[in-house]
Amino acid sequence: MMKRMLMPLCAVVAMMCGGCSMLEHPNNKELDGYWHLVGVDTLATNGKKDLADDLLFWSIQARLMTVTDRSVIDSRDNYVMHMTITDFKTIHIYDIRQHDKNGGDPEITDVSLLAPFGINQLEETFTVESVSGSKMILKDEILRLYFKRM
Repeated sequence: MMKRMLMPLCAVVAMMCGGCSMLEHPNNKELDGYWHLVGVDTLATNGKKDLADDLLFWSIQARLMTVTDRSVIDSRDNYVMHMTITDFKTIHIYDIRQHDKNGGDPEITDVSLLAPFGINQLEETFTVESVSGSKMILKDEILRLYFKRM
């Protein structure tokens, strides 16, 4: 009798545990956080630009990323995008939208809007060169980006 009750109970517990994984928050380890873009190197020319006084920020959480220019109070300078992180070595961003609650978050088609944030393609992959508790360095085909955790 106990065996007959135990099997369905185990099946229900297994289904509940399996369903939870669909809602699971990805563990992005040290990549999640609020990052200040403090410098950019142009790889082709070895040019360097100090952005420490600029208020350009990336916010990484779960499967979403936002980029914001805090020097401008206009919400049109906030962008939200989907992302995937692979083995903590690459960040792939895509589906970039202007963050506009009232306007339905329109899709971005002009990549030049994102250039101040070091994003030069509407779908782009960054290599994680290093990340620690307070600093992160990302690289794509054109730029190397330096961040400080806030």
